[in-house]
Amino acid sequence: MRRLRAVTFDFWSTLVDGTITPQRTADRLARLHAAIVGAGHAVTPDDLKQAFNFSLERVFSSWRESLEDIGPPGRWAELAHILGIPEGLVPYEVVEKAYEDITLEPPPEAMPYVRAALDAMQEAGYKLGVICNTGMAGGRVLRQVLAHHGLLEYFVTTVFSNEFGWSKPHPSIFLHALSELGGIAPNEAMHVGDVEELDVEGARRAGLYSALYAPEPSEDITTDADFVVRDWRNFGAQVRRFVMPDAAEK
Repeated sequence: MRRLRAVTFDFWSTLVDGTITPQRTADRLARLHAAIVGAGHAVTPDDLKQAFNFSLERVFSSWRESLEDIGPPGRWAELAHILGIPEGLVPYEVVEKAYEDITLEPPPEAMPYVRAALDAMQEAGYKLGVICNTGMAGGRVLRQVLAHHGLLEYFVTTVFSNEFGWSKPHPSIFLHALSELGGIAPNEAMHVGDVEELDVEGARRAGLYSALYAPEPSEDITTDADFVVRDWRNFGAQVRRFVMPDAAEK
């Protein structure tokens, strides 16, 4: 029998749909363009798109080396520098509002049957948390998404990389979440997410158990996770079998 006291969840594409559609990307760039032009800096939509993609590549390259999260303000500063926007002309707050609008109007959908998984974990007595890497929308906005779906109340703690300063797969963000959950030992916790490198390997590096959420049918999944979750409705039973494997065989 394994001792398990806490379960943490990734946010995007685990609790909440993180699919990036062409329409959502176009809307985001359109709102960003309107905010920049409205603040007094001339830029064409095509130039903004190229600069945006280039800034993402530069931020990602830097992140790969350090795993430090510069947060939405740092991402905006990089983009503003590439666009040649004079310092102070377009305050970050203007851009933040544009990203808040695209994230919340309308908010992304919750993943199918995720509440069934959270109910099962809550009924089993586990402490629950969120560990999420963020982009231009930070923890403040993403908590509003959880609240919109009635999911925020399930979690003792919600740890977002832009607020903590380090991102998955850095072990410190997992250990910080366990500390926020009341000092849970790594070998008494499990993390669930949809990205092997960030969620599974990150959890294992920090000493946690891990589960890979992979709802799309595939026969070629290669993972180091302790088990794979295909449907949230089965998660409670999977955790029970994992915690008490001998009982499951009887």
